[in-house]
Amino acid sequence: MPCYLLPKIQNVLQAIDNCYRKHSIAAKQMTNSDQFDTRFNLLLTAFERIDQQIEQLGHRTDSNARAIESTNQQIERISQQIEQLGHRTDSNARAIEALTDTVHELKRDRAQAYSLMANLAQSQANL
Repeated sequence: MPCYLLPKIQNVLQAIDNCYRKHSIAAKQMTNSDQFDTRFNLLLTAFERIDQQIEQLGHRTDSNARAIESTNQQIERISQQIEQLGHRTDSNARAIEALTDTVHELKRDRAQAYSLMANLAQSQANL
């Protein structure tokens, strides 16, 4: 049973205890059976109300449990989406790194080509 229900259940049990005490005290003080019947009927009515409240609490508990389950499923889906995004981010980072390396290689090759052209021009000038 969820812990958050304990205070509500304790309140219901306290109400039952209070009704029982009132009934016991009233029964001792009564001399007229009609008064006793009236008090007893009031007690039964109180028990019925308490029973209805317990039933309503059960329905709310069930509803809350379904809502929590739905939320947990949404959290799981979002967690999976975050994990997938992490994989794609890693893949993109590797692709960017590869492109950066390619750009560096192209710059190096271009510098070597310029150097070769300069050397060729120098060699032709020396001829």
